[in-house]
Amino acid sequence: MRPIQRTIKTVYDNFSPLFTWKGYMLMVVTSITFANIVLVIFGNTIPNVFLVIFGNTIPGVFQTVFKVAAGGVILGAVVVFAMAWLLRAKPQNRPRSYRVIIFDVFGSESTIEDLRLNFQNHDVAWSHMRDYKKRYPLHNFALVGDVKGNRPTIYRYI
Repeated sequence: MRPIQRTIKTVYDNFSPLFTWKGYMLMVVTSITFANIVLVIFGNTIPNVFLVIFGNTIPGVFQTVFKVAAGGVILGAVVVFAMAWLLRAKPQNRPRSYRVIIFDVFGSESTIEDLRLNFQNHDVAWSHMRDYKKRYPLHNFALVGDVKGNRPTIYRYI
C-alpha cells in the first residue's frame, strides 16, 4: 500500500467514529456558525431596540447584558431549529427490491406462471400488481419490500 493511501486510511479509521454520529457534529458546527453570522448582522439591532424602548428606565450599564442576552436568544433559536430539522429529516431505510406475493381464495400462497414478481421500483411493482388483480380477480396480491436485516414488510395488499 502506498504511504499516502496508508495515511488517508489511518486518518479515516481514526475519525470514523465521528462519521457515525449521523451529522450531529456537523449540525452543531453549522448552528454555531450561523448564529455568529446572525449575531454579527443583528447583534446591535436587538439590544438597541431594547435600549430605545427602555432607555429612560434602564441604565446604560445593562447594554452589554442585552447584547449577551440577544446572542443567547439567537443561538438558542438556531439550535432549536437545527435540532427540529435534524429529528424531522431522519434517514429512511428503504427497500432495494420489492416482491409480489400471490394468495389464492383461501389465503394461502400460490403461484401463477409467467408473472413477473421481482421489481426494483415501488411504483412499477404497484402498477404490475394492479394489472395482475384485473387479470386474476380471484387472487389477492401483496407488495413486499425486502430490507436487509429486517423482516419483509407488506406495503400494499389487494
